[in-house]
Amino acid sequence: MFKPSEYPGRQYYEKNEASISDWNTLIDRLYAHNPDCEVFITGGEPFIELEKLISLVKRMNDLDMDYTICSSLQEEVEGNVREFFKKVDKVNSIMISADPYLDAMPDTIKTKSVDENREIDDEKYKTYVGYIRLVDIMSNYIIMKPKAEIVCDVNTIRKLTKTVEILDKSGICSYITLLDDVKNQYYDYSNIMSSKELVNYNRVIGGMFESLAKSDYNIYRKEDLLKLFNSETMPTNSNCELEKGLRNISVDSDATLRLCTRIKGRDLFEFKASDLFNNDGTYSKSYDEIYEIMVGNKQILCVRCSDVYAAP
Repeated sequence: MFKPSEYPGRQYYEKNEASISDWNTLIDRLYAHNPDCEVFITGGEPFIELEKLISLVKRMNDLDMDYTICSSLQEEVEGNVREFFKKVDKVNSIMISADPYLDAMPDTIKTKSVDENREIDDEKYKTYVGYIRLVDIMSNYIIMKPKAEIVCDVNTIRKLTKTVEILDKSGICSYITLLDDVKNQYYDYSNIMSSKELVNYNRVIGGMFESLAKSDYNIYRKEDLLKLFNSETMPTNSNCELEKGLRNISVDSDATLRLCTRIKGRDLFEFKASDLFNNDGTYSKSYDEIYEIMVGNKQILCVRCSDVYAAP
């Protein structure tokens, strides 16, 4: 599916990366607006932009903010990760992607080279390596709340509980998500075109989430699991209810505002996310205009999604 003509391409973002100053301004204004906000630093790969990441994390550490670095921790950033921890003494949270394959992780992941392990499916290999590296980082540095995002599809949902158990034993919190698909050309987050791999609700899956909610496992927002994953929200029918108020913001690499994580949106390109607030955290003169555009975008472009954590 072709992206809309108004969406900037890769070359634009390569030439218009936000500066350290841009990110610090946003962080300072977010903190002033809500000191208890939760920040997720995603990508791409955050550790590639090493100096920006170091500056951003130091600033958020100074403010004692709740933040998470979402990283693959693959070979290409291994050196940058080492350099990062030479300059940063602690991290609030690092989150890897740990799809439900950990129960089948072969010993060769630890004993053989990258090339020797290439017979392993690439998706599984990245899960294994990310997990091993996160456990290693946890043993050498201060990671206050390590996490792993588990993305389940129709074939892997049966392994969710086992994956949560393995992560829990390693001291890692499970951040459970479900596979999402592309609803229209404005969805630029997912590349899944078919609904066949999505996880539909049934009594067995409902029972699994009930058991997880009652368990002692370390699960992100465990108290909300049954509200987040149920017959109304699954497979991809979660509603952020933006029209009732702005609770979440998503930001592109040029610091401009997105409609949400799934959809870049229209008519938002001229606004930086920091334009929502003044330096003291109060709403800016532009806030109402921006919010009105976002609500209009949602009404036209949104066909729901599986991002249950954006819902109220």
